[in-house]
Amino acid sequence: MPTIALQHYKRGSHYYASIIETFRDPVTRKNSSRTLEALGDISEKMKEDPNYLQSLKDRVAALRSDASRAEQLQEAAVRRIAPAVFNSSADASSPRLHYGMAPIRKVWEKLGLNAWFRKAGYNRKLSWDLDLAVFYQVASRILSPLSRRGMRRQCPRHLFKFDSVSLDHHYEALDILAASKPTIIKKLDEAVCKEISRDCSLVFYDVTTFYFESFEPDCLRERGMSKEHRTHETQVLLGLLIDRCGIPLDYEIYRGNTAEVKTLMKVVESFREKYPQGKPIVVADRGLNSKDNLSKLIKNDCAFIVAHSLQRLSSKELGNLFREEGWKYKFDSETGEMSWKMKTMDCPDAVKQEESQEAVKPRLIVTWSAKRYAHDMKELNLQWEQAKKMVSAGTGRIDASFKRGSRQFLKRVKQSDPDEKAPEERYELNRELYERKIRFAGYYGLITCCEDLSDEEIYSRLRELWKIENCFRVMKSVLCTRPIYVRTEAHIRGHFVVCVLALALERFMAFKLREQGIEYSAEMMVELLMSPTVSPIEGVKNKVKLYLKTGEQELEKPESSCSKSVDLNQEAEKVMAVFGVEPLPTLTTVVDITKRLGVRLPI
Repeated sequence: MPTIALQHYKRGSHYYASIIETFRDPVTRKNSSRTLEALGDISEKMKEDPNYLQSLKDRVAALRSDASRAEQLQEAAVRRIAPAVFNSSADASSPRLHYGMAPIRKVWEKLGLNAWFRKAGYNRKLSWDLDLAVFYQVASRILSPLSRRGMRRQCPRHLFKFDSVSLDHHYEALDILAASKPTIIKKLDEAVCKEISRDCSLVFYDVTTFYFESFEPDCLRERGMSKEHRTHETQVLLGLLIDRCGIPLDYEIYRGNTAEVKTLMKVVESFREKYPQGKPIVVADRGLNSKDNLSKLIKNDCAFIVAHSLQRLSSKELGNLFREEGWKYKFDSETGEMSWKMKTMDCPDAVKQEESQEAVKPRLIVTWSAKRYAHDMKELNLQWEQAKKMVSAGTGRIDASFKRGSRQFLKRVKQSDPDEKAPEERYELNRELYERKIRFAGYYGLITCCEDLSDEEIYSRLRELWKIENCFRVMKSVLCTRPIYVRTEAHIRGHFVVCVLALALERFMAFKLREQGIEYSAEMMVELLMSPTVSPIEGVKNKVKLYLKTGEQELEKPESSCSKSVDLNQEAEKVMAVFGVEPLPTLTTVVDITKRLGVRLPI
């Protein structure tokens, strides 16, 4: 920041004055000064006004306290050092280089991943930098996710030089990642545990699908039940295990037609090999609920909280459930109407009881919510009305639809025609199913074997499943994990190592920001990291290449017609400061950038 001062001196019988600024020259790295305003001969004015010199000093003091004026002076200083950069034609031709990878690199180095990949590259006697290749793939997946070819094309947009790694090297790196996945995940777990007090007493597991823009199945890609309704395209399944911070603990890739219920134990057993101590609670959705899975969790010394479909209960258990006895109620403070209730029941048949194991007494916890009831009834009525329209539309449209949603309320019946040999098939509404769905509207059940927690605490733990759903949302919308543009099995598995590493770094950074009272969505954090840029210019003095800091602005409240603009650079610098990245001055050099960013990356 330049310093403003008043300079006055006497030459002969005349007094002269000027307002000057002192600054640090980024080229010579020495203090220098320049004249902001030459006041000339002030002798006559001093005769007219004896306090004229004091008024000039007051004016300089006012300039020092005026932040906006100080910024104008700083810009003026840059104009004098490199006036060409403010010329419209020169500005348009000057590239804007992003340096938002610096805080990601800081975290990468803090977790020791750079050292591990450098050692792995050295042991394989690679002629290229494995650490640089993998980091660029991971950081690009966070900031500007594209295919490997598109990512390689964007190398010149970054301040750091990644063009030494060819496209073939990036694909070769995927092979290495696929082969080293268990070791990499173990290294990541150990590093995260050293940096934060990681709580593995409660873990969350779920499964989702990722599609290819391909229709030909192979050893890994296969058509299956798609969570994105892309049943005609091939896909793979990802089973993910996370901690309470949303940071991945382990994961596994399965063939696209694998049943969800068969994915749980491989990941949990791998997790228990790394974390054998304690008795963690595994929280999962009802798609993972089976007697076999729950029994194996107990065998691996894990407790469980798993959502449970009430329609799987026996008629005796349903009769007990819908009796009025045993419910705990909550009422709305304004209307006095019931808003929520909870009931606990023994459910011994939920787990396979083995003679070699200690007897387990699982219990079923059921809740009913007025809000959930209103939501369920709205969805049911919409589906029922749509089913009526489908019956009117005819058999052809019904056969082309999927057997869920509105289609579930239709059943096929055969109608004999005495004039025809074969009976005619048609559809009619399944009112019995519709009434059964209404009966369960608003209810939600879970199975647990946790004895040390109250019913309310167990229910609140299950509701934390949104954390893993948020991880899947980030992977699909922010990291753009799909569609998958690689084809071979090794490249597919390597692609997911990159994406899980990217997710782990993003979640780790979000956790560190929350510790400092800073909270941004994943989308906003990416936008902030991509906003600060520098433009290379040629200095007038010594013809040394300088870098001018540039940035972006956006409206604080876009819905308002009189919203003020916000400097994204200032917000980005707050984020970067959390990870030890110093803000860049308006005009700087390569040496100063390297020192302030403090990362081991070529510029």
